[in-house]
Amino acid sequence: MDLSTWIYLALTLVLLAAAVLARRLLLLSPAVGALAALVASLLPTVALYWEAGILAAATGLAYLVLSHLPRRRLTALETMVGRTCVVTERLDPLTGGQVEVDGNLWAARSLSGEVAHEVGAVLSVVAIEGVKLICA
Repeated sequence: MDLSTWIYLALTLVLLAAAVLARRLLLLSPAVGALAALVASLLPTVALYWEAGILAAATGLAYLVLSHLPRRRLTALETMVGRTCVVTERLDPLTGGQVEVDGNLWAARSLSGEVAHEVGAVLSVVAIEGVKLICA
């Protein structure tokens, strides 16, 4: 293996790690380009300028494909799961109550159908049911 092969291998690994750590799908496109150039560099008859062209073309093609994939976006309500809330109106097992999350009041109920939580209790949002927060 020559130097360009090692460079493409290192570039592929670094870009894959960056895409995984940043959790961004579009960062995979340069990693795909580097992988294509790596494969091309393993072929004995491919010149360095062709490898660079393959890197650019594969990166662009991967970007076009990945940018048109449908993405699911979280709604504001879905981002509430895992946040801390404070009970502002007693959470009764039967009727529910009210909690405050980041300065906003929300209808809520307790995860446990048997335990009531008094005003001031600090809980965590564990789920969402309709527009009501489920807290534990």
